[in-house]
Amino acid sequence: MTADTGANAPQNSGSGLDILLTEMRESCAALEAKTLEHDKLLGDERFDEFVHSLASRSPLIERLARASASLDSILSDPNASSSYPEHAILDARKELDELSMVVANVLRQDERHQKLVEDRRDALSGQLSGVKQGRHAIRAYSGSASRNGPRLQDREG
Repeated sequence: MTADTGANAPQNSGSGLDILLTEMRESCAALEAKTLEHDKLLGDERFDEFVHSLASRSPLIERLARASASLDSILSDPNASSSYPEHAILDARKELDELSMVVANVLRQDERHQKLVEDRRDALSGQLSGVKQGRHAIRAYSGSASRNGPRLQDREG
């Protein structure tokens, strides 16, 4: 499911609700776009760019969290919500449920991305371990250890 940022998004009569829902829709749409970007970056094994892109979405998450907290305070407080028409409150709750599904999808994708990165990290760790073992083997066969150790001599000659 994608966040609807177009003309099909419900318009509530209360401007405060409209502003908060618009912020949330825009943030969700941007997070979904970032998730698609992350899929591509990880698929291309461009991990440095992935990490940069991951960090760049923090402002989106903060904006979404602020708008969500503000909307929740309106919807959960009967005194605050009473200043809006009942249909506006119902529409806001419905849209909030839809946006929650978008966020849940982004979180599922984040878990998948984390698994991909951890698998790649583990593979690199195994490769580095193999390189280290290879260095030890090269030193063992190079004879450097025997130069420092005792030598056998045939004195009967």
